[in-house]
Amino acid sequence: VVCHQPGRAEILGAPGYAVPSIEETIALNLRLGGRTNPAIRCAGVSLNTAGLDADAAERLFAEESARLGLPVADPIRRGAAFEALVDNCLK
Repeated sequence: VVCHQPGRAEILGAPGYAVPSIEETIALNLRLGGRTNPAIRCAGVSLNTAGLDADAAERLFAEESARLGLPVADPIRRGAAFEALVDNCLK
């Protein structure tokens, strides 16, 4: 599961270093993780949506899930999106 915070421009603790896109983060993790686990996969994306209201967060989950083809959720919010993410992790 790749974690991301929408709207964050720089890597925390590394000013001047841009946060890579979710797609780039997934690709890098799969490439590096594949060195020791050829069966590695991305089961989904966890978003920190603390700065969004519930409706905006749900819209973002749906949009990003459709765009990435993966379950997307905020584990703090729980709900159906989170259950889909957990289910995909257990496959």
